[in-house]
Amino acid sequence: AFRYAQRAAEYFPQAVDAPVATATPSPSTPAASVTPETSPTSTTSTPTAPTPTTTGTPSTATPPPLGGDAYESDDQCSDARAIATDGIVQRRNFHQTGDSDWVKFDATSGEQYLIEVNIPDNSVADVALELVAACGGTVLEAQDFQFSPGVRLDYTAANTGSLYMKFANHDPERAGDTVAYELSVRQLSASAAPGLLIIVAGQIKNNDPVQPNIYHVTDAVYQLFKDKGATDDQIYYLAPDLSRTGVDASATAANLEAAITQWADEQAASAQSLTLYLMDHGGQDIFYLDKLRGEWITPTDLHGWLNKLEALRPTLNINVIYEACESGSFIAGDGSISKPGRVVIASTDDVNLAWASDDGAIFSDHFLDSLRRGESLYTSFRSAQIAAQIAHPQQQPWIDGDGDGVGTDDASQTVAAQRGFAFAGTFPDEIWPPFIAEVQQIEPDEQGRGVLRAQVRDDVDVDSVWAVIYPPSYSAPAESEELVQEALPTAVLLDQGNDWYGARFDGFNEKGVYRVVFYADDNQGAHARPVSMTVQLGSNDVYLPLIRR
Repeated sequence: AFRYAQRAAEYFPQAVDAPVATATPSPSTPAASVTPETSPTSTTSTPTAPTPTTTGTPSTATPPPLGGDAYESDDQCSDARAIATDGIVQRRNFHQTGDSDWVKFDATSGEQYLIEVNIPDNSVADVALELVAACGGTVLEAQDFQFSPGVRLDYTAANTGSLYMKFANHDPERAGDTVAYELSVRQLSASAAPGLLIIVAGQIKNNDPVQPNIYHVTDAVYQLFKDKGATDDQIYYLAPDLSRTGVDASATAANLEAAITQWADEQAASAQSLTLYLMDHGGQDIFYLDKLRGEWITPTDLHGWLNKLEALRPTLNINVIYEACESGSFIAGDGSISKPGRVVIASTDDVNLAWASDDGAIFSDHFLDSLRRGESLYTSFRSAQIAAQIAHPQQQPWIDGDGDGVGTDDASQTVAAQRGFAFAGTFPDEIWPPFIAEVQQIEPDEQGRGVLRAQVRDDVDVDSVWAVIYPPSYSAPAESEELVQEALPTAVLLDQGNDWYGARFDGFNEKGVYRVVFYADDNQGAHARPVSMTVQLGSNDVYLPLIRR
């Protein structure tokens, strides 16, 4: 089952002040629930470095650990450490003030490479890149965007030989093991074929309020492959609603078996991979295609069908993405579909729920965003994993790429890092997600009124910023196959200028620990990584903000 967070007006007390005239809430804004605040004072203006810290926190350097990461010493170009172009991640940090990391990779003339730096959760790194062809040479490319703490560079090599990358933190005084980043370099395939795709949009009951979320995700998967060059002949879409664009057959176990063992076999002669995307409700060792009509499958069923296809097409790379509650049960246990060479991704582990977003699902939203940007299955998984865990700590996405039935070990990246849907010559236009660079400490007054402010940056236009408030009395629902809806207080933050968004929330009226999660979307439909903050209200009115990227 999905856990669905719904914006609900009835959770908000009456507003006290009028909204800022220049900012008009959208029709979905909860009526009179929050009051937009005036722009921050000069002390909270745009900071030099886009690091998500609470206002007033000094930017002193974190005491560095001894020795640094596993790749030190690499502070000079002559000491550059090698990285393979297979997409496998190196985990690094800026361990001391002024630290820089030099890395090199072997390039072939005319080949296209994707250089990525992703920032793990709880890291305050803000990475800058310079790319050169030789030590002391002219800078070929550079990145240090204010709207992203990471790096994403698509580069075509002009010559064969080594290329050198210098990485440094935007704020050189900020250092330590919390100033961490994940680096990968991937040579993009010369093939323009995205492979085969089977999509399943299931259902559990009639008039399900989360059915639109299911279709939002599966339609987005369909469109992603179309945008990557796939034809309808390369996509097999199963859904209860046969009138939807691209749907080929109803969601039944027999149709899914035929799609895997017959259709995929017939189409696989010209394909290198098959991706199976399952989206609906589930439970321990079960995926519902159409529960009303008795249509569901177990991991044993799916494993057998995939084995049959692999026996017919032994060189076919198979990827399975399963978005549902307890989806990790298809990885763990005796009925696991895990197998060497198969990449299996689950939106949560084998015992916990998976959460929906406003339109889709928190995991799939971020996973598909990353795939659209040309990232590998592994780095896309990492982005989605971090976002899901920040928004909903109970949700623990899993990945198994080495077939051991374990969804949490790092060995899985070896295969998954080398798979993706970006190909040389077909790389998409740059799409950067919004970046929640800073959130301010929340200090409610005696009437329970607190100001929510966030600084959000983007390369285009920010579309919406909001915060979901979890009161101390909140508790997650019991495990269930049913879709569970919950109404939570939600504040829509309005534009105040200088990339700041704010509103006043009047509902801080319980003692204990509140959790406030900030979200943002831009006008390209990209989703920011959420930021979570805790606020403790007690006898001493102690406020403890926790910033999480």
